[in-house]
Amino acid sequence: QLLTLNPDNSTKALLLSDQASFLVDSDQDLFAGEGKQHPANEALKIVEKCLKEHPKSAAACLAHNLKQRILHKELNILGEQEALPNRVVPVLISYKNLQKIHLNIYKLTKTEIEHFKNHNDSLPEKLAALKPICASEIKLPDFFDHQLHTLHYEAKPLESGLYLMAFSTK
Repeated sequence: QLLTLNPDNSTKALLLSDQASFLVDSDQDLFAGEGKQHPANEALKIVEKCLKEHPKSAAACLAHNLKQRILHKELNILGEQEALPNRVVPVLISYKNLQKIHLNIYKLTKTEIEHFKNHNDSLPEKLAALKPICASEIKLPDFFDHQLHTLHYEAKPLESGLYLMAFSTK
């Protein structure tokens, strides 16, 4: 309602930015309803409007930061350190703004495992030199709501041995 009172441009931009921020930070269930757009999507529209109509305002910087926060991609993996041979390996995948991820499984020796533990900074380069025993793409349900979601995934059963499961977005 404040936006209809015809405030000056900087105030209007600030109000738009605050309105979008409120939608992102609010309890999502308050706004849930049939036919309603998710609050983060509504906030994104407001942010775009603020950036378009008031690009040079101080609020545009806030709006830009909020847009980055809404669109930020996130991936978290939780799994067991050890799994039983020839049984599926349960993995909990938490993600935001991703449609797919990649899983490469490498069979390693004890020496390679120790090297990776001690030289974690070179892990991507070392893995690139190895051939995975299994490579798969995991399609993630996309709810188009810019929220964190969780998926239970079962990796294929593996024979007895030492393995490294590497998840990536590329």
